[in-house]
Amino acid sequence: MQQQPQEPKKKGGARPGAGRPPKDSGPPSPFAEWCARSSLSKQEICERLKISKTALYAILSGEHRPSLNTAFDIEDLTGGEITARSFRDPAAD
Repeated sequence: MQQQPQEPKKKGGARPGAGRPPKDSGPPSPFAEWCARSSLSKQEICERLKISKTALYAILSGEHRPSLNTAFDIEDLTGGEITARSFRDPAAD
């Protein structure tokens, strides 16, 4: 019995409707607003915070909170305008 040749698997592109639903985008976070006003590019912000662009975008979107060290680095970068405390989980209070 001879095997049928298999078609190569397709790469990339998500199926419509696949994955989690889009996050309800409320108002931008204070840090996202600061980044928009800043003269620094996203790449420069990442370099100064020593984080990846993926991590930065997750913080800006509210998908993730920064680590404690990164939160303090954000506070330093923003001259205290955005405090490390501002990233606390309000549900934890």
